[in-house]
Amino acid sequence: MNIIGFIGSPHKDGNTAWTVNKILESAGEQGANTQVFNASELNIKPCQGCLACVKSGACAVSDDMRLIYAALKTADALVLGSPIYMGQMSAQAKAFTDRLFAQITPRFSPSFKEENAGKKLVLVWTQGNPDGEKFKAYLDYTKQMFAMLEFDVIDMVVVTGTRTEAANEQAGLGDILNRIGARLAASQKVTSTEQENKAITNITDSDNSELERVKAELAEIKRRFGLDKQEEFLKTHANITLKEFCVMLSGRDCQPNLTPDERLLTEQRGFVVVYGDSDDRVEFEGAVTAEGHTNPLAKDGPAGVLVLSEDGKLIDEDSDLYAEYVKKNRNVVNVFYCCKEGLNWVFESNIPHETFLTYDGGYDEELDDIDNGFARCMVFEISELRA
Repeated sequence: MNIIGFIGSPHKDGNTAWTVNKILESAGEQGANTQVFNASELNIKPCQGCLACVKSGACAVSDDMRLIYAALKTADALVLGSPIYMGQMSAQAKAFTDRLFAQITPRFSPSFKEENAGKKLVLVWTQGNPDGEKFKAYLDYTKQMFAMLEFDVIDMVVVTGTRTEAANEQAGLGDILNRIGARLAASQKVTSTEQENKAITNITDSDNSELERVKAELAEIKRRFGLDKQEEFLKTHANITLKEFCVMLSGRDCQPNLTPDERLLTEQRGFVVVYGDSDDRVEFEGAVTAEGHTNPLAKDGPAGVLVLSEDGKLIDEDSDLYAEYVKKNRNVVNVFYCCKEGLNWVFESNIPHETFLTYDGGYDEELDDIDNGFARCMVFEISELRA
């Protein structure tokens, strides 16, 4: 896994630099190869809009961006960080983003290259404002823009309140960034089981020494990237039930925060975890990845009624199909916000499911009650969705 980071800040050792480097450091500890570029040390000019890249396939501007172009060719992932200035990314990050056009374009562009599509992306934002929702519209737009460029945006982190408390001093932030880095490093397998088997079976039985060498190399790759432990985890929990999986998740702090191994387990078992991520956003994670929006100001009834198709996609609430499914109570998830059981989130559904409880600050054995409960989340099997 080759990961590059870009620090789009004029400050070499500021909050953005610390946050990006923390993610890269964690990914490196999981065996990823990492490289970081700091805008404060580079000469990157704005895009000239000359379209020379469309005609010749290369950017006509001669500056340090060429170093990044070379690194991007072999990169599997990018960690892009920027402070929020004037409600949007910094000038340094914008120059970098615009200049990506010479190498990475939307699929509908005549200069689109398939080999540049599908790179993993983690977006990192730092802001002095303590309100994490303040610039949500812009951040969501930026995420969609990178998705249009065929990036696979797997995480977006917003570090708030840096005006009064530096990022490296914020309690718990380091642990969150470590999990993101580990998740990023594990987001692409080094080699598939099919490739492993092919590599071994192509060696004749008479060449036992070569066979053992390949096996040893594969074992070392698995060890370096933690795939041996991952395989053991998946093997141990191969037949885990929904209820047992909920016991595993119960008692966590607010959101489930699935580990990379747990996320892979949900994909293999066909489990879908449903939880609240902010006051108006619901996340579906696992065998289905989706994001639903709710109305946190709703007083009577659910804050949202989310409906899924048989393949796990959210159905547009303005569509006739949505109305039909709601009428028939098919694949419906009712979302209650701050109005049931004294919890922030409660999910109810006609889809067969199990639930688990998360706590504000994590489960405390000394309290051993629901007073510090945060959410009653749910897990269901994708096979239970009906057409």
